[in-house]
Amino acid sequence: MRTASILPSRTGGVLVASPSTSFREQVRRSLKEERGPIHEVQGGADALVKLESGHWQILFLDRRLNDLDVEELIEIIKLRYPGIEVVLLDSDSTAQFPSPDAARRFLDHPRSAE
Repeated sequence: MRTASILPSRTGGVLVASPSTSFREQVRRSLKEERGPIHEVQGGADALVKLESGHWQILFLDRRLNDLDVEELIEIIKLRYPGIEVVLLDSDSTAQFPSPDAARRFLDHPRSAE
């Protein structure tokens, strides 16, 4: 039996932006059962380039970016790409997406950047 997708039914991919390779991989593993592409970038500038070049439904954004201020980046994304959900995470937290079930619960009730 297939479980329902934890991501919204809109078309588009998932983008994960974090300077931490292990954090990006952790998010990728947590979402491995989902359909659709999952792309990774190391920073905010790279995320903006990716957002310009594709169709995205959700951006998992690490608040610990090295290159751009996260709050300013969120404002830019909201203005340019209002249809993309931004989920702000913290790569320093060991509790982020410990399992696909936790990811599913989180995405059922996201704490999106407002």
